[in-house]
Amino acid sequence: MNKQTDCAVAEPVAVLISVYAGDRLAWFAAAIESILKQDYRGEIRIYLGVDGPLGEDIEGWIALQSATFYRVVRNPCNLGLSKTLNRLLAVLADEDYLFRMDADDLCAPYRFSRQVEFLCVHPEVDVVGGAIWEFSDHAGVSWLRKYPTAHATICRHLVKANPMAHVTVCFRRRFFFRISAYPERYRYNQDLALWVEGLRRGVTLANLSIPLVSVRTSEDFFRRRGYARAVSELHYYSMAIYDLYGFNWRIIFPLARFFVRMLPSSFAQKIYHSRARSWLRKVDDRIGTNRTGNSRIDGEQR
Repeated sequence: MNKQTDCAVAEPVAVLISVYAGDRLAWFAAAIESILKQDYRGEIRIYLGVDGPLGEDIEGWIALQSATFYRVVRNPCNLGLSKTLNRLLAVLADEDYLFRMDADDLCAPYRFSRQVEFLCVHPEVDVVGGAIWEFSDHAGVSWLRKYPTAHATICRHLVKANPMAHVTVCFRRRFFFRISAYPERYRYNQDLALWVEGLRRGVTLANLSIPLVSVRTSEDFFRRRGYARAVSELHYYSMAIYDLYGFNWRIIFPLARFFVRMLPSSFAQKIYHSRARSWLRKVDDRIGTNRTGNSRIDGEQR
């Protein structure tokens, strides 16, 4: 970063990570290792949420690595990600920067330092995410996925796809002064609900253009996106469009997403990485540049 500020870039930061019985020890251990190898100069405090009973292998590893974790919160049964993260938020110490991380992903070594530096230089931003590498162990390939970087573009992008990769974000602590907690009434799309609620309350979002996290797409990545999740997505994206734009042509995006979710996983995977998604984004971006201020939220944020 060229621009310098007097804010501290070496203060303690928190990392919120949840693990449950479906996670693999090798992947979880690699995720924790990627956190420990950060080039960030300050203290990194890992807050671990154990969401229900675990296998003996992961439990044994956590016991051996107990000094690695700043605090551990345990759920007696599987409560889900939102409730687990809210329990971690309740036991935070004095950290001003809160990072999210999943138990099977890998942080780039520069991730924490870049995001803290960005927030120091941009005091108006409440949450910053970044691009991701999606990779497949079984297929031996990877894809770079970028997200819109500017707040106004993020607002436009939100109606057709999640504009921020939840596993890449760094929150300022003040975000959760405005939004008291993760919404627990949604089984799926909790992060999308969080962004919409944040925008309603005037938060500012941003993304870095560089990849911050490598995200695994396992063999059952598309098979796990079943009917219940598809219906939930259709419902919530439709609600978000209405909240942002009223009745609007952008309803085609959640309808198209629902259609893809209903396809066999092999077809869905091909569409997921096809040029069609890029084409739809370009169409919306072109229309968006000609219709500034259309969004009930975006217009207020300009």
